Amino acid sequence: MSSLRMESNKNYEFIGTYDEVLKRTENSLRYLLLGNGFSVAYDKNKFSFKNLFDYAKKNVISHNSPIMKHFEELQSYDFEIIIKYLENALLVLKNYPKENQSNEILNNIKQDINSLKEYLVMAITKLHPEFFYDIKKAEYIKCIDFIKEFNGIFTLNYDLLLNWVILEYLDNNKLQNNRLIVDDGFRGRNKLIYNHINRFIYFRQTIFYLHGALHLFFDGIDVIKNYYDENQKATLLEQTKFNIQIDNYPIFVSEGDAKKKLMKIKNNLYLNLGLQKFKCPNFSDGRNLRYILNQEYFKNRSLVIFGTILDKDEHIVDAIVKGRYKNIYIGIRNKNKIYSCNHIISKLKDTDKNLFFYDFTTVNVWR
Repeated sequence: MSSLRMESNKNYEFIGTYDEVLKRTENSLRYLLLGNGFSVAYDKNKFSFKNLFDYAKKNVISHNSPIMKHFEELQSYDFEIIIKYLENALLVLKNYPKENQSNEILNNIKQDINSLKEYLVMAITKLHPEFFYDIKKAEYIKCIDFIKEFNGIFTLNYDLLLNWVILEYLDNNKLQNNRLIVDDGFRGRNKLIYNHINRFIYFRQTIFYLHGALHLFFDGIDVIKNYYDENQKATLLEQTKFNIQIDNYPIFVSEGDAKKKLMKIKNNLYLNLGLQKFKCPNFSDGRNLRYILNQEYFKNRSLVIFGTILDKDEHIVDAIVKGRYKNIYIGIRNKNKIYSCNHIISKLKDTDKNLFFYDFTTVNVWR
């Protein structure tokens, strides 16, 4: 194995394969953070930024609109980059009040920011696999093999893929002696409500959607989770589409700036509690106690990151810095891509945390 010497004189090690990550974290609490790469690994034609943009360009964005011009001028497919660009424009223009006495320009920019967020939800919803069974049985089994190795899962993704995999995980009665005990914190009969009041449930929760998801909504009082059972006619995706038609959008953190993302998270009880749990995750393990009766197991919490390098999520990096993780493992394409994680390296250089990189192409998530 090789290690890299950084300017802080601290070693950041590239350890090669994902199997090596599992070996090194076997005797510790192990948590997973998922980014868009998890969904792209399933189907890049549905979940890549380019395909989301192509759908929006064809169906909802006017070709001569300022929004389209922003995408063209910045040469980007990423909605969050365009949103951040417009948010920065608002900050600049507010310093020129005389030139904007009518506030027309400011209002137009704010409207475009809101439109971009709505377009993103629409694009994800339209390109998303329609049904639970669109994913093959073998793909479910492969993904279950991936997630069952973790004590808890945090995701930045909005789509339903993780939710569907978890449902399959729960339905598979053959699964025994795995780390992962599934609990997303939602309870209820007629509707599933996020139950944060019951501390027993809160301290058992193992599944967290840190930026919201297509099946999570705020009804004015509670955060509720859409679900599907045999008595319902509408699938999860159909329920989401119906809600959007009546202007009831799912809980979604799509701000372009990390500070604005954090502000939105703090203003939502479910998201804020999730971020706090990300810093100090719950202990949960479905294996026989003989595997975990070891003090080192509790001391060395490890975070494995797959599908993101958090380049647009400084609030998540800050949470990692403040969190109780001893070891952080980040998936990159190869050792030469470590430079793209300098924003994380610099944040961790003065901490007692260990930073490792692994080749994410060695992870067989779906097939």
